[in-house]
Amino acid sequence: EKLSVMHGERKVFRFWQPGGGYDSNLFKSRTIRETIDYIHANPVRRGLVERPADWKWSSAAAYEGLSPVPINIDRIDVG
Repeated sequence: EKLSVMHGERKVFRFWQPGGGYDSNLFKSRTIRETIDYIHANPVRRGLVERPADWKWSSAAAYEGLSPVPINIDRIDVG
């Protein structure tokens, strides 16, 4: 329900935002950490979970050291 939008009178499932998106190069540790935090918070902003670590497809739980996740991640020191 929360992952759907209305297209006229028709309900359409949409996981990603519409549009092509954009890329950006991250060079500073602070910017990397802020970007990771922003991405981790997306499911919370969308109202899908209460905490970033609750979203099972997120690396947030691994970054917080709370539990194993279904994929391995390479941790980087970003302060």
